Amino acid sequence: MTTTDIIFRNKGQVTKATGIGTAMAIGTNPLAGVDVYYAGFDKVKVKIKSETGANYAYETVTVKAMDLPY
Repeated sequence: MTTTDIIFRNKGQVTKATGIGTAMAIGTNPLAGVDVYYAGFDKVKVKIKSETGANYAYETVTVKAMDLPY
């Protein structure tokens, strides 16, 4: 199972983006991962939370990005 949610907001000349990606795997030897790609943003903050167990794995990545005017 995977989900992705991205929100862009423009305030004046500043663009802000918030994104959340989640991956979950259930079964024998599960592997779950989320890749993050960001280009053109001046400031980026990435937070990763993951957990694995005997028959599950999940990873959630939260990204907050800001593009400042030149």
